[in-house]
Amino acid sequence: MVSNNIYGGRTLSIAISLIMLELLLAGGAGASPFAYITNHDSNNVSVIDTATNTVTATVNVGSSPGGVAVNPAGTKVYVANINSNTVSVIDTSTNTVTATVPVGSRPGGVAVNPAGTKVYVANDAGIVSVIDSATNTVTATVNVGGNNGGGVAVNPAGTKVYVAYNDTVSVIDTATNTFTGILSNLGTGPGGIVVNPAGTKVYMVSDIEDGSDIVSVIDTSTNTVTATVNVGSVPRGVAVNPEGTKIYVTNSNSNNVSVIDTATNTVTATVNVGNYPAGVAVNPAGKKVYVANRDSNTVSVIDTATNTVTTTVNVGSGPRSFGQFIGPEAQPVLGTDTVGIYRNGSFYLRNSNSAGNADMSFIYGVDGDIPLVGDWNGDDIDTVGIYRHGAFYLRNNNTAGSADLSFIYGVDSDIPLVGDWNGDGIDTVGIYRHGAFYLRNSNSAGNADLSFIYGVDGDIPLVGDWNSDGTDTVGIYRHGSYYLRNSNTAGNADLSFIYGVDGDTPLVGDWTGSGTDTVGIYRAGAFYLRNSNSAGNAEMAFVYGISTDTPLVGDWNGP
Repeated sequence: MVSNNIYGGRTLSIAISLIMLELLLAGGAGASPFAYITNHDSNNVSVIDTATNTVTATVNVGSSPGGVAVNPAGTKVYVANINSNTVSVIDTSTNTVTATVPVGSRPGGVAVNPAGTKVYVANDAGIVSVIDSATNTVTATVNVGGNNGGGVAVNPAGTKVYVAYNDTVSVIDTATNTFTGILSNLGTGPGGIVVNPAGTKVYMVSDIEDGSDIVSVIDTSTNTVTATVNVGSVPRGVAVNPEGTKIYVTNSNSNNVSVIDTATNTVTATVNVGNYPAGVAVNPAGKKVYVANRDSNTVSVIDTATNTVTTTVNVGSGPRSFGQFIGPEAQPVLGTDTVGIYRNGSFYLRNSNSAGNADMSFIYGVDGDIPLVGDWNGDDIDTVGIYRHGAFYLRNNNTAGSADLSFIYGVDSDIPLVGDWNGDGIDTVGIYRHGAFYLRNSNSAGNADLSFIYGVDGDIPLVGDWNSDGTDTVGIYRHGSYYLRNSNTAGNADLSFIYGVDGDTPLVGDWTGSGTDTVGIYRAGAFYLRNSNSAGNAEMAFVYGISTDTPLVGDWNGP
């Protein structure tokens, strides 16, 4: 269901700095995650765009950063600074440190719970700091025993935390922040630790004094070691793929990575990487493995299909990246409206309401055309169109090409509209002229099927499904106030409220996939989107494009 804005639908003004625009126009990599590499010796973090395998930013943090974790939303990165006794909190939208949290002595591993609400940090002397992510304060400490802090992992349910300390794995109950169990004599280290996606197995790396270097496989239901796997010399980092079928272990003294088949607990491949590999992480698609090489100042990128290094990325000095250092894939919520921009005849469409790169880009129209968005064929996917001097040119695909539908309706000075006026699942056109709406139930030339006065000359027309009945109806925006109608007739507003101020650009879209269109505003380069048609604060705020772009809103990928 399309709900529309001024200039024929889902139209907003979007702005961002010119630097961000260059990233936007770089191509369809907007959904690709970033890797955050802690550089122990240069006291900073290299940010790698995994779509291009290039460093796009460098963020200064505390002294000797090592452990790192990205929250499940991909909005925050937590970096443990060993010699500062702090955790730096990085905002991924700006790549800046927004908070510094004092923790225990020489913090090592760090992990975030699945809800993104708690951060667990392993410090020396067996002390785990628990950080509340909302306040960036330590709200609890748990004494689990041990000396040097190693890896930390949280199970998928968020109920247990596993911490590696020298030859032990300690278990914390997250409901009570209490130490509930320990597995001893697993080797020296401390090493990396990871929980499989099912939450049934924990994998901890250890180097044993007798020279045998292993991965211990722990059954979480019994807290017992059920298998050990021999790997290379002095294993340090460990990561699991999204399916839980493969484990990747960095062998620091062997300069390679062991690939373990979890069904058989055997090493099925060994991949040579840089010097002294430390941290390792798998991308969300499971197709690439990133390895931080401490003594090469590089990151090796392994193709999981061939178990070969396909790219080497130069980063800072002494990269460690001990933990889950790759953010999540930006996944659109199906059936929701997201943004795009129109610039000089080109469309740049985004599959999530966030800053980032375009997921689709193509040329359709010329400078001066008015862009349109609608579901012209009832396939539940919004596609583009243009309005030029009283004529509509509509496309059934978000690609360059010729119009699938073209016809004249209105005159040059009219404001074009788009909506599903009769609830048949197909969006058709309309025009707004001096306070009057003229709506068509087919995408063709002809007379208006519906015409009525609502508003006055100078109001900004709106279109949306305000009550989830499957039919789009009209509204107006006047000096910071919305006046919405639940029927396409003259009359009083069914909903009226203030959101924004005079001069803001009004927005309309189904931001949550609920079936109800709600409002938003664009102001000075920022979107402020509301999940209800009422006054209040924005539920979502972000920037995208530049101020001279014409913004768009649509469901580009369907339910």
